[in-house]
Order: sequence, then structure tokens, then C-alpha cells
Amino acid sequence: MEETSLAPTLPSEVALSRLRAMADDFFGSLTPRTRATYQSNLAAFARYMDAPSVSEAIGALLRSDAGGAFTILNRWKTDLLASGLAGATVNSRMGAVRSLLGFANDCGLIPWRVKVRKASSESKDMRGPSPDQMKALFAACDGDEPINLRDRALLRLLYNVALRRAEACSLDVEHVDFERRVLSVLRKGCTVRVDVAMPESVARALREWIAVRGDAKGALLHNFDPTAKASPALTDDGVTNILHRLARKAGLDPKKVRPHGLRRSGITRALVAMNGNITRVMAFSGHRSPAMVVRYNDAQNDLAREVADAVEALDA
Repeated sequence: MEETSLAPTLPSEVALSRLRAMADDFFGSLTPRTRATYQSNLAAFARYMDAPSVSEAIGALLRSDAGGAFTILNRWKTDLLASGLAGATVNSRMGAVRSLLGFANDCGLIPWRVKVRKASSESKDMRGPSPDQMKALFAACDGDEPINLRDRALLRLLYNVALRRAEACSLDVEHVDFERRVLSVLRKGCTVRVDVAMPESVARALREWIAVRGDAKGALLHNFDPTAKASPALTDDGVTNILHRLARKAGLDPKKVRPHGLRRSGITRALVAMNGNITRVMAFSGHRSPAMVVRYNDAQNDLAREVADAVEALDA
């Protein structure tokens, strides 16, 4: 927590005390994974500001006014987009700073709020792997070697249950209930786990993996990195690296095989299976907004393209 302490930015002891309390309250209100994400994004902002610490970078904003803070954040957004980052990634990074400033306003430390227009998140082709590409990914980890069993379990969680990468990484062995055939999942933005049904293909893959892993308590998915010095638990970056390795083995473009892409493909598959019943698919995907489910529907996007082509053919 030392890196995210904002205390060094204000001169008076009273201000220091209030700022420490604000920082503790802010980070204490977040889930562990959100806290880690925010700390990472705040560290990225500190690097942009060429500040020696997160505290100094945020302190510069707190000492500014609304106009000055807006200018800094808007220029940062422009710089991030120019570097080639996706709009969603840019919004995530900026969201951490905006949230902290908003909390500072709620606490009465600053009298203003900053509103910077979000970056468009629809600029890139975010479609997930097709059914044939998913078959190729599963074929790339065929076999009974421990690493293949782990990889198949991961693919099943991301695709057949449409878990987010962070949700899969947060699973422990005790969160798998084979008798009830459910997973206890910590959904995005939640502090309490919820039951998520797992189909037989997922249960089978997890049984095979746990038979090799062992049923000792702890992270369900392990990494196989011999240089790992901390927890053996699979990390978010580790998931991405696994998918890229499998993509290369399957002859696919690694840049187009992303963790969230598998979730997207799983949701598209669910929409087809449920004949487009968004309410039922929301229970499967964990989304709170029907609009988000519609955005994930790659099948609908393909249908729109098919209709457009048919209309053009009429005019030919």
C-alpha cells in the first residue's frame, strides 16, 4: 500500500492525515482484483507524468484545478490512443484516476470533478474465435500431459462457461462443486461469489486436471513456469500467454486469440442455442445490461452482413 499512499503530496500535517485516510478508504472499498487493477493503472499514469511515485503524480492533479486536471487527463488519453492501445484499455486506465479524483471530491479534499470523454471501444474487430478455430485450439492441447490438461480446463472455463479471465484465475479448488455441478465465481465488480452452472464438458475437463494437480486447497489453475517465485496461481498475463501459445500451435494469429474473445464466442454460442433469448443468456454471461449481451453477439453481426450482401445482390 506504500506505493498508493498520497501523503507526501500535501504540506500540512492535517492535510496529510486527511489524505492518508482518504487513500485508505478508497482502496479499502475496492475488491482485491479491482484494487490491483487500479494500482497498475495509477502506476501507468505516474510513468506518463514522469513522476517518481503514484503519490506525486496524483498530488499534481490534486494541487491543480478542474481545467488543469482535464488538460492533463485528456492529453494522456490522446497519448494512450496514439500508442495503439484499444479504447477499452484506455478507458480502464483513465477510469482509475477519475475514480480516485471523484472519491477525493466526495471527501471534500477538492471542490471539482473531471469529465473526460471516453475513448471509443468499437474501433477494432473484437470478434472471438469461430467454432472451427475453437476446435483447432482444443486440438492444440490434446493429450494427457499435465500442461495439456490444465490448458483444456482453462479453455473450457473461458469458452463453455464464458468466464472472464480474472474470474477463472480467482477460482480455487474448493470453488468447484462436482456434486451440484456448479462453480462458485467471483463476478466482476462483486464481493460475494455466486453459483455458475458448469456443463458436463467443463466438469470432465476439471476432473481430469484436478486428478493430476491434486485436490489440495488453493488456486485451481497453476502455472508451469519454473522461474515463478511467488504463488503458483495462474495470472491474467499467464492466461494470455497460454492462449497465444495455443494459437501459434493451431496455426492461428495470436493477436486475434484473446481471453475475452473466447468469452465473447461462448456468449455468441449461447445466444444461438437460446434462439436469441437475451434474458436467459444474461444469466449465463453474468451481464447486468441486455445491451452488453447484444454487443457480444458475433452471430448477429454476421447475419447483418449477410442481409446487406443479399440486398446488394438485388440491385446487381
